[in-house]
Amino acid sequence: MLSGKGTVFDCAVARTGGRVMKYAIATYFADINRATHGTAAGSMSPVVHDGLAKLPDSDIEAIATYFADINRSATRAVGSQASVISKAVSTSGLGIKQEPDPDARLYAAACGSCHYNSGAPLEVRPELALNTALTLPEPTNFIRVVLDGIGIRDGMPGVMMPGFRHALSDPDIARLAAYLRRTRTELPAWTNIESQVAAIRKERPASQ
Repeated sequence: MLSGKGTVFDCAVARTGGRVMKYAIATYFADINRATHGTAAGSMSPVVHDGLAKLPDSDIEAIATYFADINRSATRAVGSQASVISKAVSTSGLGIKQEPDPDARLYAAACGSCHYNSGAPLEVRPELALNTALTLPEPTNFIRVVLDGIGIRDGMPGVMMPGFRHALSDPDIARLAAYLRRTRTELPAWTNIESQVAAIRKERPASQ
């Protein structure tokens, strides 16, 4: 898998087919920031930032081709890149306005100011509906990023995400995970999220 411990390899546009998937993987490995995919963090950080990013373009393209092939991306076309992005952005405003849902209000307070896009997604405002941290079978990646954040070294220059390890409780993070899974994807709900948050919180942060 492309995702390491705490990785944010977020490319929902990978679902649009082979060439888009290959391009997304190549820019990820080359440590190039794009609004449609995330940055390497956690255990993948040194692999990408200190290793793969220094390879010649031809080597990165070859590796991207290999991963796209074993991932069968060419057989999973479900729409154009533009349609996937448009669908993702259509959910971006959920939770931003005053809503009766307490989980939406928690999202607005903790996340909305940095993750809301009113038009095309911006590199400095990662669009969560394009993030595979929300589409993976387990919420592990999402939990790790919320707890420990994304450091300046991992993200694009001058941009970082703070960790909420000391600001949000286990139930809070579980509520955020469930809310975003429910509103940004069409996938089944995760289960036992709070217990997973508690277990991951006991581990040492990846940056230590």
